[in-house]
Amino acid sequence: MTSVKDGAIEARVEAEESVISIAFIGPHLIEAMSALVSHRDFFDRTLADIWGVCLDLRVGNVDSDARMLILELKKRGLLEQIGGMSALAKIINRQPTVTHYEYYCREVARYAELRRLEYAAGSLLTASTDPKADPQKLLNAFTAKTEGVGNSKDAGFRHFKEIVDSVVESKIGGSDEEDAARVGFTTGLPSLDALIGGFAPSKLYLLGARTGVGKTALAANFCMSAVAQGKCAWFSSLEMKNAEVTERIMSSYLKMNHRRWLGRLSDQELLAVREFRDTVAASARLWMTDVKESYQSIRAKCRLRKSCEGLEFLIVDNLQLVRPFDYRSPKHERTKQLTEAFKDLAKEMNIAVLVLCQLSVDSEITKGRSGVMEEPDNSSWADSKRIVDDADVAMLLHRASRESTDSRLIISKQRNGPLGAVPLNWAGHFQTFSDANVDQLG
Repeated sequence: MTSVKDGAIEARVEAEESVISIAFIGPHLIEAMSALVSHRDFFDRTLADIWGVCLDLRVGNVDSDARMLILELKKRGLLEQIGGMSALAKIINRQPTVTHYEYYCREVARYAELRRLEYAAGSLLTASTDPKADPQKLLNAFTAKTEGVGNSKDAGFRHFKEIVDSVVESKIGGSDEEDAARVGFTTGLPSLDALIGGFAPSKLYLLGARTGVGKTALAANFCMSAVAQGKCAWFSSLEMKNAEVTERIMSSYLKMNHRRWLGRLSDQELLAVREFRDTVAASARLWMTDVKESYQSIRAKCRLRKSCEGLEFLIVDNLQLVRPFDYRSPKHERTKQLTEAFKDLAKEMNIAVLVLCQLSVDSEITKGRSGVMEEPDNSSWADSKRIVDDADVAMLLHRASRESTDSRLIISKQRNGPLGAVPLNWAGHFQTFSDANVDQLG
């Protein structure tokens, strides 16, 4: 009786040999097949080398055929390695239907991904038995080993009608929850919503500001607005402790002076805080972390949260504190790599991603002796002016001075909308921003 494992091996061998057979029967298909499977996907290294020969000849000679492939195999010693002409003929004589080449290529790629997962899981299991092991490092290593698993190898091609079908289907039927997930959610600032349309899934938003202007407080305001709409959010604080961010959130929500957290709270304040804990905090779909992160660890945690109960909003505070992919790269390249990665993450997870960024020291230019700071623009971003290249929306928070209560949120880039500025009122003692246009209406 054949075991499950033996059956899997037979299926893998059949898929790999069928790919080689089709390459000999229909060499004109090799280029299309190369987009679906690589030589690294083959478990049998001799078959992998033969597939490499097929690719080499097809790239170098459009008119390559079975005869030329066999001559090249002889030349490289692969024909003898596989067992001679009789063994090759046995493979070719599998004679799979050439029109099924996509199926066999995808099967080879699928088995390769299963092996990668098996290897990564085995390595994780072995490493986790070490009592001195660092869980974060193990997670990062596992994520690196499984990077790209599950991604389609169809080069991203989709037929135009298929895309039209998906667009049409998205506009008809569906539940209210599905509509809400597709549209996104409001920012909590009506004037900003009118300008950018709220936070939308698959979009990357950048929020830049100078030190002490209130970008973390504004991000916390955005976060609680999303949570109040029933969205699941993750606030990744690389700069402050969770408790510090939470104090800002509660000060804003309860309209309690932020400096009160420095001492003992009054009985009335304690009553309000306990009520907040038992109602708002208990029902909030909000997760917070305050550990150092790399992009790989953030992506892994996003996938975890998404699989557990969904995730719709990620806030990262801030970009300059995320561990780079390669410390040896110039600083501007490291920053650009991260913004590209966060844009990919927004699309992959279908979530809104808000990344906070520091502005350069050079941007803190004052006008004369008045102490009034110049408004920042897209040349003000720290480390790399190319940060905004990958953003769907770039926002710059500005206050003329740190003592001023008048603020402006400048939309310096919007991929599918207008630029402009939204006037805000800053209540520093409450750690909250409000829409100045709404405040004027009373």
